[in-house]
Amino acid sequence: MRGLGQHGKDLTKTHALAYTITIPRTSSGTPYRWLYNYGITNGYEAADTTDTDSDGFFTWQEWIAYTDPTTMVFSSTGPLGNAGMKNR
Repeated sequence: MRGLGQHGKDLTKTHALAYTITIPRTSSGTPYRWLYNYGITNGYEAADTTDTDSDGFFTWQEWIAYTDPTTMVFSSTGPLGNAGMKNR
């Protein structure tokens, strides 16, 4: 049985909508939103290649390592722990 809506349109048909979401990232792949969550609000490319917390790792390396780019204390959010996953 067909369901007809207003103006006689067939309501039993299904439709799919496809779209692509592009997440803004630095040239190293670090998402702008992740940088923003740590207080880096502009100069994303420059900040990505800076060691903001003087721990010996660039900010892009902190993204890959699941570490906090604003503190020298190692706090894994990867396989060794789950603290701070909210920023992922």
